[in-house]
Order: sequence, then C-alpha cells, then structure tokens
Amino acid sequence: MIGSTALIIDDKFTDGLAVAKTLWSKGYSCFFYDYSTAALANTQKQSGIRIIFQDICLVGSSTPSKTDYDAATTTIEGLLESDNGPWLLATWSTWEGDGNHAQQLFDHLRENLSTPKMPFDFVLLDKAAFTEGGPGNHSQVKEFGPTECDALIATCTAKLAEFPSFKGITNWEKALAQSAHKTVHDIAAIPMELTPQNFDHSLGDMLYRIGVAETGKKFSYEEQAIGVSRVLNNLASNKSYFSAVLQKEALRDSTPKTDISSEMKRNWARRTNHVLHLEKLDQISPGAVYIFKKPKHYYSENGNLIAELEKFYSEKVLKENLLIDFKTHSAYEKIYEKSKLILIDVTPPCDHAQKKSQWRKFIVGSEVIVHAEELSSKVKENKFSKLFKLASKWKGPCFCTGVDITNKTVRFFYVDMRLVMSVPDDDQFLTRLEPLYLIKEQLLRDLISSLSAHLSRPGIVDLAR
Repeated sequence: MIGSTALIIDDKFTDGLAVAKTLWSKGYSCFFYDYSTAALANTQKQSGIRIIFQDICLVGSSTPSKTDYDAATTTIEGLLESDNGPWLLATWSTWEGDGNHAQQLFDHLRENLSTPKMPFDFVLLDKAAFTEGGPGNHSQVKEFGPTECDALIATCTAKLAEFPSFKGITNWEKALAQSAHKTVHDIAAIPMELTPQNFDHSLGDMLYRIGVAETGKKFSYEEQAIGVSRVLNNLASNKSYFSAVLQKEALRDSTPKTDISSEMKRNWARRTNHVLHLEKLDQISPGAVYIFKKPKHYYSENGNLIAELEKFYSEKVLKENLLIDFKTHSAYEKIYEKSKLILIDVTPPCDHAQKKSQWRKFIVGSEVIVHAEELSSKVKENKFSKLFKLASKWKGPCFCTGVDITNKTVRFFYVDMRLVMSVPDDDQFLTRLEPLYLIKEQLLRDLISSLSAHLSRPGIVDLAR
C-alpha cells in the first residue's frame, strides 16, 4: 500500500484495533494510538509515518467540531517527530456522510501543524461501512473479513496512485531501510554460522577487528566505533545503490503551473541545494565551516595581533579582498555588511580519520549573503556571475534556508584559494570556533580539487618583449 509505516488514532480501542489488525494481516507495519490526552506525554514519538488513519470525532459524541480538530492536531503534533515528513490523511469516521468534516479536518491540520508534520492530501474512509450497523449508523466497528480488508486497502491504494512521486520516494525509503537490514545480515551471519554458541562475543570481536583495521590499535573504543560506523555505512550505501532505486514513474518533467512561480521555483531549488550539500556540524571534521577567527599563534605575548600579519589577517582587509569582485555592483555595501568571514576545514580526510594531522588546514572565505531581488531573473543571475573573474576564487552553489526565505536572501561560499592557513590540531583553537555547517562529500571534493589544481598549476614566467 505504502512504503513505510502507518499510524492509527482512535478513541475507541476496538475500532482502531480493527484497522491495525487488517494492516498487520496484510504485512504492513503500523502503530495504534488509543486516544487519551493523559497518555500522550508518555507515548514514544514516531518518524517515517506516511499515512495516518485519523478518527475525526475524538472528543465529542455528536457531530465533529473544532474541538475534535484541535484534539487531532494536538495528538499528531505530540506523536510525530519533528523530522517526520509528509503523510496522507485517511479520515476515519461514521460521520463522514453527514457533512464536509474530512475537508475541514484536513484544512485545520494544514493551518495548525508545522510543515514537517503536515499532511499533503486526504482520502475519505466511511467508517460506518465497516460497522455492525452498516451505513447510516454510529455503531461499533466489526471484525474485518476479507471483503472489508480488501476494500480498505483498495481505497488507500487508489488514492496513493494519484501521487506517483510520493509513492516512488516512499518505496525508495523502504528499500533503503532494507539495505541496512542486509548489511546487518552480512556482518552478523558469519559469527552466527561459525560460532553460534558464542555469537555475540564473536560478533563483538569482528567489529573490534574492523575498527582496528580502519583506525589503528592506539585509538579508544569510542574512536574505533566511529571507524566501524564508517565501514558499515559504506556497506549499506553500496547495497542501497543497487536495491534502493527510485521508480521512473516518480519523475515529472513538467512544473505545476498553479503554485510554482519563477521566484518560488528558485527558492525551492536553493533550499534543495542546502539539503544536497550542507548539514548540521556536530564534530570536528574536514568540510566543517566556521565563523572566521584568528588563531592564537598569530598574536604576540601581550595579546595584540603581530604587526607584520595585520595587513593579511585583519578582518577588514580580508573581507575587502574577498569581496573585491563585487565592488562595482550597486548592492556592494549591503553585500559587504551582511556577508560573514568563514574558515573551511580542508584537512585531508585520511589524516583526520587516523589523527595524523598535527596541523589542520583551513581555507579563508566568505559566506556571501545577497538580497534575492539581485538574483530574481536569469538576466540578473548572469550579470552577477560575470563578476567572478579571478581564477584563484572558488564559488559554491547558491543556497538558502527557511530564515533566508523569510528575509528574502540568498547565500553562497566564495573562497580565495591563496588564503590557506594552518592551525595546531588541538582544542585551544578548534573548540572556540563557532560552527555554521558541514559541507557534504561531493561539494567538499570539488573545493579540494580546485584548491589542489590551483596549488599545483605549473605556470610560466613570460619575459616582457
């Protein structure tokens, strides 16, 4: 029916259980929440929910009202993790034939739930058709037989068929989880087969040996565990490359004309760039982006910046040199004011992983922040791009976050490959840096490749004629 997990919310245990039993009997994983405001605080939150069977009338015993819609909103908000993502609402009520309650509930949820917990559409399920009294009654739901099971599944499946892109990506989601299951099988099957009586000890020994091979004996268990995680992640990634394949039906080559303007299309393209290339920074790592800070060994004993380095490492000079290409642009002053000096960690990943980097390498750049109006058309974008002239500069893709959408701004990294500095690999400097992002592997490779090409360019001296 759907790639991932279903959630059933009902205030009558037998009613909700009837749906749960149907899904279980067909091999679908699901959770059933027996509605109670008191129990909500002690219920574990879920993620990966892609369809919710929601009883419309949770609180009252008469026609559903805003009180019921509020109860549904509070319940869903409390049951879903903040990173759950889109889901299909399956309205489940004996009142369905008595009014437009499903539409009202859907609209209420869309207005009051945060975006990661919001339904994208709804499907009508007339609960009365599954009750002991039949249509037109508000009696108890009966035990589902084959006919009722097939009818419930068919209604949901028909609705999902209208959304091939969503169906495709949720099937991919399920296949991705399967690749992790297969990785566990491949690793754990060996000790289970060879030493079944001492299975867990043998498995632990195997993981330890993988950790030693990846990081070396001199590292702690915590550090070796990170190395083993890297190996397991690579194995799962290799398996998912072949097994988690998006269905071709999920792809669309036309943009909906009703809700996607040119400006909105640029916004979601830039938000997607943020998802593709950047993530939250939670540990020191190559690709880490920090707010610029001058390291301590550039200061004299009395705490002042060494005079000879002032012209190179004064923040004013650095910022002016980095943004000099934009000097002729009409918005230069605003760009200069908003943009931030940054440090990007370009330490070789192998040296970082094996703790061989006595000095970490950083490239100095700027997170350039531009008002979206300056890039609001292809003509303006091309005009802006012509400002990037120096071969020693590297520009990342334009991206934006939710905050940028509100402020109508766009960001990109602009670094000068001539400005590389080395910092002792110790906590005296690194732990005092203010983190911004972690650049993901593909974009980081592009930056390091450009830096390597710049540093290793042969060049010639051409005598003046």
